[in-house]
Parts: sequence; structure tokens; C-alpha cells
Amino acid sequence: MGYFSQRKKQERVNFALNMIIGIIGVLTLLAFFDASGGIFATVNAWRFHYYIILLAAFLYALFSGYFIHAFFALVFLIVNYMVLASSTNVFLSASGSSENSVGTAVVYQKSTRRLDSLLKRSAKAGAEIVGVNSRRQVAYFPEMSEKYRLFHADAGTYGSFIMVASEPQRAGKLRLTPERDASFAAVKGGSRSFTFVNLDFSGLKPGEEKVLFDNLAEFVLSQDDPLIIVGDFGIPAWSDTFKRFLHKTELEVKNRIIPSSGKSLLNIFSVPTVNILAYRNVGVEEIELLKDKKNPYRPFLFKLKL
Repeated sequence: MGYFSQRKKQERVNFALNMIIGIIGVLTLLAFFDASGGIFATVNAWRFHYYIILLAAFLYALFSGYFIHAFFALVFLIVNYMVLASSTNVFLSASGSSENSVGTAVVYQKSTRRLDSLLKRSAKAGAEIVGVNSRRQVAYFPEMSEKYRLFHADAGTYGSFIMVASEPQRAGKLRLTPERDASFAAVKGGSRSFTFVNLDFSGLKPGEEKVLFDNLAEFVLSQDDPLIIVGDFGIPAWSDTFKRFLHKTELEVKNRIIPSSGKSLLNIFSVPTVNILAYRNVGVEEIELLKDKKNPYRPFLFKLKL
């Protein structure tokens, strides 16, 4: 390659790195103005993506000899990582602190599509709890499942519901707003009792999230048993509203960041909003997206350590 060709290539690379690091840097700073509402909250929601882009830019700049660009990319990379790590686990799930912990498998799906298949896959995976969410009433409900039964007092299959393998101590629906609910079941994991909550806050409207999370926090603080919440929270764990909720309830995010909403194995164009929340002594052994060619939704399999 000639001198002028090489120089033009360097100019193009320099321009590209300037644009990428400059734009992501500005977005990183604007994200700090998130008050869980408006444009700044939207900017903050994509912080994990800024981290991934900056990581790629840093590595490229470092190994290509663009050290000034690598330095600024590293600065913004560290800033984004610290924000993410302050409220969630970036790449590794929390393992828990108890050596004599009991494993409990949970399956979560955002849709009632192929419910029969979902329950069969859940039973094969050894899941004790199956949490399902739907925005419409289930047309056909497999009440005669070999392993799982619906124990809700209202037996409703609209919105959120939970199926468990053994009869829970109590179960029901939690009405958080006129349009949003969650389901809960108090069950035993080995010799320990805990309350499992299943929810779907996807598609939150402006101004709705504060009321939802305040009402959910009130329920959490009223529980005597350890509590585990699984679902799509509609906002990422590093948003201001979510962080206030975690601080108020002392719950922690137990899973690594999951770049999927459950509609696909990997979706880089979606904000990671599916999380597992629990107290400090609960860990997550494994997170797996179950495969089913005929099911457009991919159920999440969580193996908890209680």
C-alpha cells in the first residue's frame, strides 16, 4: 500500500474513532441526568450498549496504535462499567454465600405460547416453579399437567400467573396498578420457605414506573420470608428508579446482564430488563434460554441457590 493510501486509511480510522468515542462519551455524560423520565432516562437505558461499543473501540485502538483514542475510550469504558456494576452483575451471576445451599430451578416465560410444551420442557429441566406472563386470557389452560398446578385463589390466567409442582403455603395476585399485576407464591425450597414473585413490566408508560416500583417495594417490605422476584422490569437495573427500589428493599440483582427479552436468544437492539432479585444469601448457579423451534419465545431457566 502506498504512502498516500496508507495516510488516507489512517485519516478514515482516526475520524471513525473520533466520532464513535466522542458520541458515546457525550451520551455517557448525558446519562447521568437520568431522573427516570424523559430523554435522559432513555439515554441511560442504553448504557450497557455504550460499554460494549467502547470496549470494541478500545481494543481496536490499542492494538492498532491509536493510543490517545484508546486512553479516552478506556476512561469512558471505566465510567460505564462502574455505573453498571453499582447495581447489577455485568458478566457473572452472583454465586451466593451459603455453602450448604439448596438448588431450586425456576422457568420464566413472557408469553403463554405453547404452554403445554413449556410445562413439559420445565418438567424435563427439573423446574419446581414456572412463572408465565400474558397480556390476554389463555384460551386453553392445561389444568391436568402431570407435574404443575395453578394455585392462585382467583385461578386467573390473565396477566401474571405461577404454576408450582407442590402446593404452596399461599399464592395469589398482587395488584400494583389498575393495569398491572404480579403473581406470587410462598413455597418451600428444601427446608426453607420463600416467596416467589413473577412479573412483567414491559412497555411501561411515562410516569407509571414510580407508582409500580413504590407499590412493589411496599409488598416486599411486608414479607417475613425471603423473597425472590423474577421478570421483565421494563427498565434496566441501573436506572434511577430501579436503583432507588433496590436501596429501599435491600434486594440485589443476582443475574448477569441478559441481552434478551425472551423473544430471541440474543437481541443486541433491546435494553436488558429481565432480572432476578433476591437478598444477599441467594445465588444463581445457571441461566439458560431453553430452545424450542416451534415456540417464538425462549423460556429462561434459572437455577437458584437458596
